[in-house]
Amino acid sequence: MSAQEPNSVPPASNASLDPLIASVENYTRKEPTKAVSAAFGAGLILTLLPVGGIVRLLFIALRPLLLVLGFIKLYEEIESRRRQAATPTEPETDPS
Repeated sequence: MSAQEPNSVPPASNASLDPLIASVENYTRKEPTKAVSAAFGAGLILTLLPVGGIVRLLFIALRPLLLVLGFIKLYEEIESRRRQAATPTEPETDPS
């Protein structure tokens, strides 16, 4: 087993993010004060936005939505079985 160095960054799972990550790393090395300020500002904005309330509202609305979707799926299955039972099947003919 090879141990990772403490300062190494694990590889990104998505190759399309590599250029973005490299760009952010380069900018952070060139302008550390601006990078820390931008990170602080983004964190402050995310803290002030009601993101938690929106997520809670979505979870509250998700339960009845899943219940309704379950009933719709159950209704579709019942109708499918009813149609199959209503259509007469042709008896198999023996070719001999």
